Amino acid sequence: MKRILTIAPVLLIALSACGQRPANYEVCKSAQNSDQRISACTKAIDSEQLSKPDLANALHARGKAWAGKGDHRRARADYDEALRANPILVLAYYDRFMADENDRDRENAAASQKAATQKDAAKKAAVPPGALKDPVEYIRRGIG
Repeated sequence: MKRILTIAPVLLIALSACGQRPANYEVCKSAQNSDQRISACTKAIDSEQLSKPDLANALHARGKAWAGKGDHRRARADYDEALRANPILVLAYYDRFMADENDRDRENAAASQKAATQKDAAKKAAVPPGALKDPVEYIRRGIG
């Protein structure tokens, strides 16, 4: 019993640190200014404190900021990294397609569009009727 009482505080401290996100993560997701968003997302990504879904969301948000500035190659690179972290993030497939379209890369755009369509169909088939109908909940959980 003494051993459990000795280990319990250490476990509580370790577990409480696991669920924390860096302060920049919320700014990364909500900043309206592209430069602020890129800066906050980069800091959050570099902190190595994000879960895989949060990492994918931060990369996706930074990609959207790059796209907003017209740098579609950097946007596509971030979308690719987001998809490595979370392969079912359908929004990243769509935005990668849009980056390719805007960059006049028709071959990659067609491949991105096909991948997005397949992932979206697979995700819809995997979700039971009535489960998680709120798209914001999908994004919050990093699955959409």
